[in-house]
Amino acid sequence: MIRKPKLSDFKSITIVQTAFIGDIALALPLASTIKHYAPYSTLNFVSTPISAEMVALNKDIDNIIPYDKRNLHKGLRGISHLASELKALSTDCIITAHRSARSSVLSYLAKPKFSVGFDRNALSFHFSKRVKYDPDKHEVDRNLSLLSVFEDKIEEIKPNLQFTNIEIEFFDKLEIDKTKPIICLAPGSVWFTKRWLPERFAELSKKLLDLTPNVFIIGAKADIEYTKEMSGINLCGITSIPQTIYLLSNSNLLISNDSSPIHFAGLVDCPTIAIFGATSPKFGFAPRGKSDIVVEDNSLKCKPCRIHGSKKCPIGTFDCMRNISANNIYSNVLEVLFKA
Repeated sequence: MIRKPKLSDFKSITIVQTAFIGDIALALPLASTIKHYAPYSTLNFVSTPISAEMVALNKDIDNIIPYDKRNLHKGLRGISHLASELKALSTDCIITAHRSARSSVLSYLAKPKFSVGFDRNALSFHFSKRVKYDPDKHEVDRNLSLLSVFEDKIEEIKPNLQFTNIEIEFFDKLEIDKTKPIICLAPGSVWFTKRWLPERFAELSKKLLDLTPNVFIIGAKADIEYTKEMSGINLCGITSIPQTIYLLSNSNLLISNDSSPIHFAGLVDCPTIAIFGATSPKFGFAPRGKSDIVVEDNSLKCKPCRIHGSKKCPIGTFDCMRNISANNIYSNVLEVLFKA
């Protein structure tokens, strides 16, 4: 019988995950788990440029390689250039969590001694070992399943996040009543059908201000217009991703659509109320903390319609979000904050 390799057999291990920022956040437990079982191996992480500063928070990762697919690493020549970077790091093992053809080609061109990816990966036949993609697992557990090809008996290790003075000083300058809870709202999403109605968020935000003055609206610059009627301190487009995560690490609650802030909160154990409309927790991207709550309307036959949502409701009703009231979310807020 051929012995399975151990993670510690490899001197330089590279994780490849270049999908959405939420997906990359969900790959950080994979990184810390690998480092735990191979502490003397160099651990590299191929990330998107926008996610690199978040990945840098995890001190278990030795090297971050931004994959700039639209510029420096565009096309096959660009992938070859990136593969050369991995060779320069003496990469002898590649673990590919992203299921794209680009990621598979990168693994092939980098010529590691050993490689592993999901059986659903495009061009997955290039991997040394393929692992069955289980759609019923949470994404964190799916990523960890890639380690099943190694001899190590794996248990999940939480990411080793370390914040800098930049994040800490930003938080310290916020006007916060330390006697009251800190609540963050994340109303944005790339996909329209993942967004709870802005007027409902606005209604909820007013109710929350009766509980605490510490209501913060988080999001990207693109969310500023969408969130302008919401009450609280609007930080959209102001905070960096590490600053947002540090804020969540000091918060008592996050209320978010099915989007990346859910996964930021999961990194720092911030209790979360997640609002699911067109999508579903069964796809593996729900919050999974002990105090976390998912709110959705499961009575609709049309739900879920897509794994990533879409630009408009396919049947024109948008009932998956319209049927969720501000009072519904507020009652869950009371449950999380006061165990009502």
